[in-house]
This record gives sequence, C-alpha cells and structure tokens, in this order.
Amino acid sequence: MKYQLKATKTSLYALCKRYWPDIAPLKQATFTKAFRCRSYWLEFNSLSMYHRVFFSVCAGDAVVGDAWEMEDENGKITKGWETHKIGLDELRSFGLLEEIPDKKEGK
Repeated sequence: MKYQLKATKTSLYALCKRYWPDIAPLKQATFTKAFRCRSYWLEFNSLSMYHRVFFSVCAGDAVVGDAWEMEDENGKITKGWETHKIGLDELRSFGLLEEIPDKKEGK
C-alpha cells in the first residue's frame, strides 16, 4: 500500500495543537501548500512565540518541524528549531494521509 501526505489548514492545525496546546485560534493561523509537492506549513503565535511549522517527508519519514522565534522583554530575539517524527497511526488519526491506488501495469 502506498501513501502520500495530504493536509488542510484544519488537519495540520490539529496536529500542531498536539505539540503546542496554547497556540492562537485557527482563524489567526496562516496555511500554505508548497507548489507541486506534498509539503505544507502553518504560521501562528503561541503566547510570546512565533511559530513557522513545516510538515513534509524527510528521509522517508513524515516530520513536523517548528522554526520558532521568541522576543524577550529587552528586545533580544531567540530562534530555535525542533522536529517531531510522525508515525502512520498518528497521521491517520489527524487525517494527514492519503492512499494512492495501485496502478495496473500496461494501462
């Protein structure tokens, strides 16, 4: 069985909510799909942090990566990156997986 990633703003937001439960409401998030590939990102605020979350496949694994920025009270900006590997069961539960029908040979 072959699968490919699929995401909507709602499904990717639900996955992000699992890792960052205090994020802004869905209406305040910005969703983007990369042109001609199965990569997506979502941008949102979480308390004093700004998140740019990427969802794609890397080395055969589905991953969600967060490039975050935080500004302290003195105006100093701290940046970081964290990734989480997403298993098939979790992808299915969030509706982030699409089954690819097998193509018959000769057609």
